[in-house]
Amino acid sequence: MPPETWPTGALAVTALGAVSPLGWDAPSSCAAARAGLLRIAPLDDYVGRDPDTGNAESVRGHTVAGCTEGFTGNGRLLRLGAVAMSDLRRSCPEEDWRQTGLVLNLPSGLPLQAAAKASGLQPSLDSEAEEESEPDTLEALRPQQEQLLLTRLTRLADVPVPAGHWRVTRGDQAGFLHALAAATQLLAKRAVSRCIVGGIDSYVDRPVVEALDSLRLLKTPSRPHGVLPGECATFLLVEPLALARRRGARIDCVLGAHALRREPHDRFAGRPWNGEALAEACAQVWQALPAAQQPGRLIGNLTGDERRAYDWGCALSRLMGRGLPSELPAWNTGICFGEIGAATAPMAITMAARAFARGYGGTRSILVWLASDSGERGALHVLAPPSS
Repeated sequence: MPPETWPTGALAVTALGAVSPLGWDAPSSCAAARAGLLRIAPLDDYVGRDPDTGNAESVRGHTVAGCTEGFTGNGRLLRLGAVAMSDLRRSCPEEDWRQTGLVLNLPSGLPLQAAAKASGLQPSLDSEAEEESEPDTLEALRPQQEQLLLTRLTRLADVPVPAGHWRVTRGDQAGFLHALAAATQLLAKRAVSRCIVGGIDSYVDRPVVEALDSLRLLKTPSRPHGVLPGECATFLLVEPLALARRRGARIDCVLGAHALRREPHDRFAGRPWNGEALAEACAQVWQALPAAQQPGRLIGNLTGDERRAYDWGCALSRLMGRGLPSELPAWNTGICFGEIGAATAPMAITMAARAFARGYGGTRSILVWLASDSGERGALHVLAPPSS
């Protein structure tokens, strides 16, 4: 593809790092997903109840075996993040981290808040917080906890990014685009020459599982339509495409146009979604692309949740009405890894990058779509790396 056809402001992804229920690095996680492997197992520390009979029933999910057992809250996120960051560190030869940024997308806690509201209780910031803490105090503690998490994460993974270059977003699936925007801003200001941007989430952490179960969102023997929780951490090293090409860096993929839209309400407002915001986000990206860059595949985050599937179905109908493709082959992160929340987008990008590298994607252009329970909807264009 000629250089002049590359999107303005495109970012090159020059290193990948991941840990998932299918592997402790990016290549094995994506290879196992490609092979259709699954590691769904009972969540031993949680027993659900049939809402009609009250009988105990097994709750299952996708866990990272050998990594997160015995950890909860921020400790669990730290364990996942340290493994994924170490994987990125191994694939990146750079030793000088002084000009590197770090933007981390963390869970918003919306299911915990919704479950607490439904039960009349106040949600905790995380499972280690005192139950009697006041909401204002919990919010005030959040920056301190984020600082502590990032301090320990960079130390454990031996990635000494200066604290002044850290940023945190809490936006779940589509909110990763806020993290990407923060990384772009750091790069545009030339505060850094490259940036690590990623997400960590665990829906199999017991407080989250309890919240999902109380909200009747889990898939169980008595509830066939619902979410299978998962956990994951994924990081991308990004830099301006022109800079990466100038220095001859190995490029895994290129991040191009993206768009964010929002539904007027979240999923707990008691009103359905009709695909409008998701279709708008996808259409904005699609219509900005030249013919040579039209996507040949989709990657989404369907998880078994009926409302998300209905929203996506409505979005497809709206896209079809605009004359845009609606029958492209698709992958979904939820099938391979379960619901992975804030880590969904970087894992989808990693899946695209590995498909380009191994030649099984069937295309050099992929559209990633993202839907959050908050109502945010996002779309992101991912391109195969330049051939020269």
